[in-house]
Amino acid sequence: QSQPSRPDAAIENGRFWGTQDDLDLAVWMWDQLAEQLGQDKPREPNFSKWANTIRLMREQDKRDHRSIRRLYDWCRQHSFWSGNILSPDKLREKWPQLRTQFKADQRKGPSHQGEERSAELRRIHEQRASSQPGVTYEHQ
Repeated sequence: QSQPSRPDAAIENGRFWGTQDDLDLAVWMWDQLAEQLGQDKPREPNFSKWANTIRLMREQDKRDHRSIRRLYDWCRQHSFWSGNILSPDKLREKWPQLRTQFKADQRKGPSHQGEERSAELRRIHEQRASSQPGVTYEHQ
């Protein structure tokens, strides 16, 4: 492998290149995807292309690694987007829609968690009320 022509490039292949942080994020994204898909994962991606897209997201779109990682991680958990955002290219292409939905989910998140918690407490209460006297329940 020849030395990259760009001093800050950790990976370079033709016009595709990225810094060490871009490459690290690309590898992390692949690891998340591979773990999610298991045996169904596609072959390993072209990491110079993935790192290049991440670099372009930083330089042209003014996104930082933390925001990219957070949105991709959210996509991995999302019922719809987990099957549709499988690469940095798709993440970059769909960024506006993803951010809009991510923000909407963040806004409704705490209240949903509150509803789930109150439903859990209701179940515990009903369980206690319907059980034999003297039985105690422990909960985390």
